[in-house]
Amino acid sequence: MRIAHALLVGALASGCDDTSPLPFDGGGIDAGECGGPPAEIELGTGIDSSLRSYRALADGDPVSLIPGPQGGQHIWIALRGRGFDPSLPRIELRAYRPSDNVLIGRLRIRLPMLTAPEDPSRLALPSQTLIVDDRSYCSVLGGEVRIELDFNDLAGRCRTLRRTVRLVDIDPSAPEAIRESWRRCCTERLPRCFAPMDAAVSERRGRDRLSAQLPASARSMASAEKPTSTWPRTSRIGIDPVATPARRAFSRISSAAAASCSMSFSMKATCRRVR
Repeated sequence: MRIAHALLVGALASGCDDTSPLPFDGGGIDAGECGGPPAEIELGTGIDSSLRSYRALADGDPVSLIPGPQGGQHIWIALRGRGFDPSLPRIELRAYRPSDNVLIGRLRIRLPMLTAPEDPSRLALPSQTLIVDDRSYCSVLGGEVRIELDFNDLAGRCRTLRRTVRLVDIDPSAPEAIRESWRRCCTERLPRCFAPMDAAVSERRGRDRLSAQLPASARSMASAEKPTSTWPRTSRIGIDPVATPARRAFSRISSAAAASCSMSFSMKATCRRVR
């Protein structure tokens, strides 16, 4: 009954908006499990999944929305701390839209924490992907997101943290065609966007023109080296006929990129970046 009541309240709160809350069972830390002093934990972010790109987060700090390589989008969230058992803590991260307290993302993990490279006296969790719901990210892009953390080392040390950050824009290091596609999902209310085919082809041709301007010695080295690609061989197995038009377009882009990776030495850096 309580679950049905929660769903009814969520539906009434959303009104005519098609953005509905994610399923949420209450979560949180059981206070009975936490008998010791609170764990010392710091909530932060990064630019990738490594340990070396950490930045602590305070209320009001900017973060970027990261487009996923297979669709979807996430915010990088990392942790630093000390004074707890790092072997396999239970970590729950949640993202809320502060205006109406709607849950728009959640991540539950159990991972060992490692020694922080910048301070050996602290423990570190590399940046994790807190995925933001497809139906909700447009409503917070350019606005605020509240990040909540429940941490429990299962040895009596727990901590709950909250940070309200600004989701300023799509990841500035992403290709402009990708950034524009994710913006179009919001401005044109499209169900899913990927980089348009002509933009991908245009970028590849631009790189080929750059390669043609290299000195002859560099071009001969390029032709001597035959890089391989691990892209999906979509052209050999065919594209799923029941896939959405956007997914079929993305598969064609992947095939074109795979071909350019195998033909052009100048694309090696791009192949490494997008794999």
